[in-house]
Amino acid sequence: MQSLHALIRAIAPDITFGWQVNLWAGGSALWTHDTLSDQEINDNYSQPLVNFWNAQEVYTGEFKPDFIVFDKYERDSLGSPYRQLGYAFNANDWLNYMVYAKQISEAFGVPCMYWQIPGGHMPLVGEDTSIVEDNHCALAPDFFFGNPGIGTDISNISPAVLELDLDSGIYNGAATVEEYLNQTPDYNWSNSQLEQLAKNKVFAILWGGGSTTSIAPIGTNGDDDGWLADKVKDYYNAPQYLS
Repeated sequence: MQSLHALIRAIAPDITFGWQVNLWAGGSALWTHDTLSDQEINDNYSQPLVNFWNAQEVYTGEFKPDFIVFDKYERDSLGSPYRQLGYAFNANDWLNYMVYAKQISEAFGVPCMYWQIPGGHMPLVGEDTSIVEDNHCALAPDFFFGNPGIGTDISNISPAVLELDLDSGIYNGAATVEEYLNQTPDYNWSNSQLEQLAKNKVFAILWGGGSTTSIAPIGTNGDDDGWLADKVKDYYNAPQYLS
């Protein structure tokens, strides 16, 4: 590790770099669906990875990397067959993800980036639902940017989304998206998480992937008719500063 880092610094001294870690680094990412305290996440998932990487000297030494990247399954999470495999995240799951990233990045003393975050949204009642049929529906933009159209009443979400089937064995008994969202019944989807991300030293979210909704189409992923791009533009025009 140290020799590789030294080589990067020698060849490209002005280039920042970092390593990427998956939520399933411990063997599975299904733990994200559980209701966990911050301490439980630390003891069972964050700290074991930190200990292993410290043993490999990944974020120590003279040529320490500049940041760390946290992956998410690179598919729009409510599409088939991905939602049946555990890819769908409700508010609880995303909060677990944020805690995990925060704990690890703080342990290494570097800022972090979220990578391959699915960019499809949940259409509201009356909205076009073609992204549902096309398997490009997801929840992350609604969570991170906030969606006032949902608020605390998930019945505002299109039935085409709420009726999607899930594997109840993976999602703690939830057999539909509606049941899964109701596992966090008091969560207000109007709330933006962007200030909290800044507090957690998250400096970027990289949206989408080769087959996952992003802010621009590349022929295989789609852009949800610009829904996510408009959210990014709104944020650019009114950024969330640390209080």
